[in-house]
Amino acid sequence: MKNNVRTRNANMELLRILAIYFVVMLHLLGKTSAIDELTYGTFTYYVVWIMENICKIGNSVLIVISGYFYVDTKFKTYKLLNLWIQTYFYSVIFAFVAHIMGIGLASGWEKVLFPIISSEYWFITVYLVLYCLTPYIKIFVQKCWLYFHFFGNLRKSMYLCTLKSMCKKLHTDRMIR
Repeated sequence: MKNNVRTRNANMELLRILAIYFVVMLHLLGKTSAIDELTYGTFTYYVVWIMENICKIGNSVLIVISGYFYVDTKFKTYKLLNLWIQTYFYSVIFAFVAHIMGIGLASGWEKVLFPIISSEYWFITVYLVLYCLTPYIKIFVQKCWLYFHFFGNLRKSMYLCTLKSMCKKLHTDRMIR
């Protein structure tokens, strides 16, 4: 009997936690307008500015980590539909609760009813598009690997030939003098 226990990669988990922290910090900095209220040129301004720019890589890191773990999986339609339904459900529920509480919708009902198509939650939209493209990305990477390997060896050969001719030229020049 096979043991199907998946082991966790602690380094990737730590990187994922750090990326999520970066995303949360970026949202906090954006919602509080912290950098707009600081005086330009002060030490605090530069610390917040550097922190904001470092935190901007959080989304990209999360996408790369997802790609790293999805590279060996098969495309499953139910995962796509499950995420789509969850996004739609929470979008409608939050809008309904906001409507009941008397809070107006900043984005309008069309974005509530079509959250993925309208990119209301842009990260989910990007994630779903990348998930749909995963089979094609895998094929592209496999083909490119062959091309990179071939052209990498070709490039090395060209460097060696060029180096050999340069050495030969240098040797010939010395002989003439």
